[in-house]
Amino acid sequence: MNSDRSAPVDVAARFVEAIAWGEHTVVWELLSPTGRSTAVSVALARGLDRVIASRIVDNVADPAELDEFLRRLLHGLRRDLRSVDVAEIKVVACDVDDRSAIAHLITPSTIPGTDAWAAGRVVMAADDAGRWAIDRLEPVIAGP
Repeated sequence: MNSDRSAPVDVAARFVEAIAWGEHTVVWELLSPTGRSTAVSVALARGLDRVIASRIVDNVADPAELDEFLRRLLHGLRRDLRSVDVAEIKVVACDVDDRSAIAHLITPSTIPGTDAWAAGRVVMAADDAGRWAIDRLEPVIAGP
C-alpha cells in the first residue's frame, strides 16, 4: 500500500495517471488491501492459477508472475474506462469522511455545449496512519 500521507484527491489523480501511462507497479502500490484482494479475486474468476494467486497474495510471487498479473490488471482497468480517453481524465472533487473518500472523475465532452461528463469514481480508504489507498474504480461510462 502507498506509504505517503497525500490527500485523497492526489492519490486518486496518481492512480488515474498510472493507468494512463501504463505504470502497472504504481497501480498495485496504490491499491489498498481490499483493492488488492478484489483484483486477485477477479483474476481468479478469469482463470488465474490458484498457486500463482496465493504467491501474489503472500507477496512471494516470482517477478515474472507478478509482472504478468499486473499487466493484466492494468489492461482490465483500461478496459473498464474504454469509452473515454484515460489520459484526459481529471479528478475534480473528493468527498471525504474520516476513513473513506470518493474522488469524482470527469472527461472532456465531445458534445457541443457540454464541457465535461462523469467518467467514474475512485473509492478510497485510509489506514490507521492516515494513508489513502484505492479500494476500487467505479467507471460511469462504459462502451462495448
